[in-house]
Amino acid sequence: MRAGVLAAVLALAGSPAVAQDAGDDWDLTVDDAQGMTLATVGYSSGQTLAVRCRAGDLDILISGLPPIEGPSRRIEATYADGRLESGLWLAAGDGSLVFSPAPRLDGRRLRQGGTLLLAVGLESPPTGPLRQFSLDLPARSANLQRVLDACGAGQPDPRDDLVRWVEPIGMSGLWRRQPTPTYPEQATHLGSGFATFSCVVGEEGRLGDCRIERESHARRYGFGEAAVTSLRNARVAPANDGGPAAGMILLGTIRFRIAP
Repeated sequence: MRAGVLAAVLALAGSPAVAQDAGDDWDLTVDDAQGMTLATVGYSSGQTLAVRCRAGDLDILISGLPPIEGPSRRIEATYADGRLESGLWLAAGDGSLVFSPAPRLDGRRLRQGGTLLLAVGLESPPTGPLRQFSLDLPARSANLQRVLDACGAGQPDPRDDLVRWVEPIGMSGLWRRQPTPTYPEQATHLGSGFATFSCVVGEEGRLGDCRIERESHARRYGFGEAAVTSLRNARVAPANDGGPAAGMILLGTIRFRIAP
């Protein structure tokens, strides 16, 4: 992998182009000064797939995608076992770099190797055309496992077998009772932030076992904690009204902004 590509992934910016396809295992980078362990694989088609643990936070990144405007883009990922996971990934910069909304779930799935098929949205909102990418994952995953273990995500989780609910395109009215988070006092100087969550759907649209998958500006600013608190009394539409069925995983993002 070229040094410029690795630097771009570390900085979460730029338009990287990588020189090699997947080998026997993921490329591993350890930076003790940043508390970071990084596993990457690059492709001659211009994409880089990276799994990073930094200061206890896990991220999955894909760079080198076609640019797009907006804070998120539609990604449909089909794994080697045939499982399809569809949803909105968070976008950075010009949209050519995206982050998985559920890195712990997706990271464990990447260990199976084989071919990862990506269908990537080319327009926002996510109702437009998709571009297909085929990425061959390394046959071995010892280095990937090392990254997952560094963030405490390497062991199986009962959630791995649950089906993620995919909101139908064009649907409105998912929330029967919206979460109303309180902006964290310790983050007022930031002006904005976000937290991506996952919850297990219960009966009558209740949400349980809510966890924060990613949050901006590090956990010490409290966006994740505020999001989880707001989800305790939230309700979503039941399955018979177009919402997720009980036992499904619901992924979502709560964005925080201080009113001007």
